Amino acid sequence: MRRLACALVLLPVLVLGAGCRGEGAPGGSGVDQQVNDVESTLDAIESEMAGD
Repeated sequence: MRRLACALVLLPVLVLGAGCRGEGAPGGSGVDQQVNDVESTLDAIESEMAGD
């Protein structure tokens, strides 16, 4: 339960941080990278919660 609480606190921080980093990137590749970063973070959280 503690891991879930930490994940819920850290996820918005990671998303906001990815948004700030992507603002200066030319083109749409910054958005794609942000989505990939968030997806990989969510996958890591899921696998940790599942005990993989």
